[in-house]
Amino acid sequence: MRRFTKLLIELETALWKARMPLSTWHYYAGEIEPAEVARYNIKKWPTIETPFLWGGYDQTGWFFCDVKLPQTWRTEKIYLYVQSTESLLYVNGRPYQGLDENHPECLLNNVQSDGSRLTLAIESYSGRLHQQNVFRSAELRIVHPAGWSLYHALKNAIEAMELLPPDSAERVNWRKFIEGTVAHIDPRQPGSEAFLASLEKALIHFEKGLSQFQTKRPLAVWPVGHSHIDVAWLWRLKEVQRKCGRTFSSMIRLLEEYPDFRFVQSQPVLYDYTEKRYPALFEEIKKKVHEGRWEPVGGMWVEADCNISSGESLVRQVLYGKRYFEKAFGVKVNTLWLPDVFGYSGALPQILKKSEIDYFFTTKLNWNEVNQFPYNVFWWQGVDGTRVLSCLLYHSSAYNCQMVARQLAEMDDQVRQRGEVENVIMPVGYGDGGGGTTRKDLESMTWLDKMPGLPSLHHGSVKSFFKTLSKKARTLPVWSNELYFEKHRGTYTSHAPAKRMNRKCEVALREAEIWSALAGPHYIYPKAQFTDTWRNFLITQFHDIIPGSSIPEVYEDSQAIYDKVMQTANTARKNAQQVIAGRCPAAENTVLVFNSLSWARTDVVQLTLNRSDDRFHVVDDQDQPVALQVLRVEKNRVTCLILAKEVPSLGYAAYRVVEGRKRTAGPSDRVSIQSVETPYFKIKWNDQGQLERLYDVEQERELFTRQQPGNVFQTFLDYPNEYEAWDLDDDYRDHPLALFQPESVKVVASGPICTILRAVHKSKDSRISQDIYFYRQLRRIDFCTEVDWHERRTVLKVGFPIPSPNARAHYEIQFGVLERTLSSDTSWEKAKFEVPAQRWADVSDHQYGLALLNDCKYGYDTHNGLLRLTLLRSGYCPDPIEPAWHVQFGAPTDDGVHHLTYSLYPHPGGWQQSRVVRRGSELNAPLTVYMPKTGTPAGKGLTLPGRYGFIEIAKGDSLCVETLKQAEDSEEIILRVYESQGMAGDAAVQFHFPVAAVQECNLMERDAKPASFKSGLLRFGYSPYEIKTFLLKRQ
Repeated sequence: MRRFTKLLIELETALWKARMPLSTWHYYAGEIEPAEVARYNIKKWPTIETPFLWGGYDQTGWFFCDVKLPQTWRTEKIYLYVQSTESLLYVNGRPYQGLDENHPECLLNNVQSDGSRLTLAIESYSGRLHQQNVFRSAELRIVHPAGWSLYHALKNAIEAMELLPPDSAERVNWRKFIEGTVAHIDPRQPGSEAFLASLEKALIHFEKGLSQFQTKRPLAVWPVGHSHIDVAWLWRLKEVQRKCGRTFSSMIRLLEEYPDFRFVQSQPVLYDYTEKRYPALFEEIKKKVHEGRWEPVGGMWVEADCNISSGESLVRQVLYGKRYFEKAFGVKVNTLWLPDVFGYSGALPQILKKSEIDYFFTTKLNWNEVNQFPYNVFWWQGVDGTRVLSCLLYHSSAYNCQMVARQLAEMDDQVRQRGEVENVIMPVGYGDGGGGTTRKDLESMTWLDKMPGLPSLHHGSVKSFFKTLSKKARTLPVWSNELYFEKHRGTYTSHAPAKRMNRKCEVALREAEIWSALAGPHYIYPKAQFTDTWRNFLITQFHDIIPGSSIPEVYEDSQAIYDKVMQTANTARKNAQQVIAGRCPAAENTVLVFNSLSWARTDVVQLTLNRSDDRFHVVDDQDQPVALQVLRVEKNRVTCLILAKEVPSLGYAAYRVVEGRKRTAGPSDRVSIQSVETPYFKIKWNDQGQLERLYDVEQERELFTRQQPGNVFQTFLDYPNEYEAWDLDDDYRDHPLALFQPESVKVVASGPICTILRAVHKSKDSRISQDIYFYRQLRRIDFCTEVDWHERRTVLKVGFPIPSPNARAHYEIQFGVLERTLSSDTSWEKAKFEVPAQRWADVSDHQYGLALLNDCKYGYDTHNGLLRLTLLRSGYCPDPIEPAWHVQFGAPTDDGVHHLTYSLYPHPGGWQQSRVVRRGSELNAPLTVYMPKTGTPAGKGLTLPGRYGFIEIAKGDSLCVETLKQAEDSEEIILRVYESQGMAGDAAVQFHFPVAAVQECNLMERDAKPASFKSGLLRFGYSPYEIKTFLLKRQ
């Protein structure tokens, strides 16, 4: 083996017939737009010699050189070799190919404009290290074709030999064959004419002798070129645009050079970036797509996190992603490609099938810490019963495979369903930061398919791969559950501001679309603005942004997006509500309270009035006084609460501020220093602000005790073994930290609507301040919390006692609810020590239960009789050098002030009976207020009364209206509802605005079929957790 290794080293350095060093370059520090490169006068910039020190943190450098090729070179294969950082090579002003440590060479034959001169420009990026970089060397080389082929043939042959059984006849014969090939090489003077001629003889011998070795493994491996490109991670959003230019241009060059090569690339946003920044390169991609050699895959706008994104966000990811591919390339993708996402919601199968996606591919579950997922190929069944054909790649390199014998053999070794799985797909190419397939990969692919002891290679598309799998899919096993990822559980909590803004943006966009759709046919619906806003927002749900696993600067970028989304959505909502308000005969000081949810609701509304006194009262549309509680009277501003009763479904109710005090009759809460009694509860707290008694008056049931109180803050050392921004390890429970001590607990307000208890807790470095709202008219208890957080490597949780030993735990996921066991009897159950959820988790039996709602949190657990919500963690941010283990000690995550609300909802019966879904929705989509200005012009359309609901679910109590928006390709209205409690039934939806016809369609707003509709009433059947989408044609 030592001789073989020595020979390979000599071959690699002696393959070149000629070399031309390029040591003199012009250098420019700074950024240049791609379209401007060809117009720059490079000679005005200073001259440098290689090797050259340049750069620093987050810097761009340009290197320019004019090259005149020797006459004798013009018919040869000419390569440019560069040793530098991640770069993009421009040739004669054209973005031509990426250069990096895995792609150091570029074939130049296709760009010799006049056969003699080339203008080379290299845009290099320094990266995010606080040190200088080196532009080490550059040279032109002419390759010896036979030597090039022989080098790759022998390299792969030797690696394949090492995988054969040590004493097998096959290995002995294969070694003899290699030795026979090597015997033809004259090693006396590497690089000489005799040496190069001997390489040709050796190659002929090798090619002729290959046919005698036919032993292959039965598995067929489908290699596809691939580059996983993180939209952001250790780089900002701006930099990924340049990563696309580098990676995509490299793949175009390889597609030109290797006729059998196929490349797949996901994420439409990356194509969108490329189309705008590199339009000529984009046209080259389009050409390869139409040739069938570049395959867009994935469907989602970005490879999105599937735990935190809402159901509607996941729908929009696919809607906008697929529509982009169809418009740009005329391609309908049918595979969801998510190799690197940290768990997959049980709602996904239905979303996929109703979005015309039939297949699902991932690799991430092979990182599971405890349990190996049992299947490579299987039917994944979602919470509603929908199934999608799925493929999980087991491989140590996951989605970043290289075409070498060891990795090819591993594809077969890792098959879980031996005898059942005959085909697997192999993504070949460098990823995360891009790069893609290499020339070495493609040279190896040519030879490995002919070598013994390895799987055979089958060249085809992702679409044809899954089509092949589907031929034998009927007997495949079924996985009927979420695809829970047994790692990276900290991503449910890391980077709390991003998670809070994610929820707020989802709610704001929903509200903006609903009221814009209901504002009437005379209102100009801002469709293009909504589409742009959604597409920008969806970028932030990329699986290294919203999980909290990117460098700090990425969150500056995402916050800028959030701010713009909120501004756009709130402006659109107010504009639409103004139009609706203009159709109501409004008196002076009218207040319109809007309800975007699909049931009439009673809730508390906060008003801010421009006045300096509290000598007023509020009446409803029947001039009846409503419950009012003034919280603060300041100069020119009064903050108060009113109780809005039975605000209509998807509608509004008008209220009016009237001069003079006139409070509604009725008793106030009975309040003492440490207790309060409301019509629902008797509550007592201790000096730590913990609820040591919660007695349900209606149900005559004690919930908490002095020994086991509720609202208990718990802190733990959070020091995971690796991946600090990502991981919450199970042993955190073994390291409790008693950090917070009470500072003060006192009642700060009490009145006809609520009693507010303020509890303040302090640690050495941090402070928690809570206003706890005990309402007279609501069973919900709100904990409005501000945390000034400066801990390090600490996780903060809040816990409430589980009300019954027979309770079962249910968690809201997108478009549904998932039951997870409270026990830890199996390894699968133990692995779920922290789980994701959307707006609530509930623990209940058939008699009683307790729901813990949240307005911006996603991580829950149950432990030692407590249901807990994870509030904050404070690991250090990922470091650009070795992000898996090392950290930036100067940049702790989430250092600063945080605002959040969680709510306790004790209830009789189970979660369905008590309508927990509705309570979680109400917390997250509060009633909104619009105050018409005096002199607001009347709106067009029918005059509306002082209380009105536009849509009413007359039958089908468990249905929720999720979306109301204008259709993508028409002015029709899209209505999306889903069943929320796991029940089948028949529905009736009444429209109180003019609708001419209704069709049912899929999530792509296609495949429309007439629905049962008459006299404004829509009827349809539904199954458990089913998503239904309808097209409404206005009259």
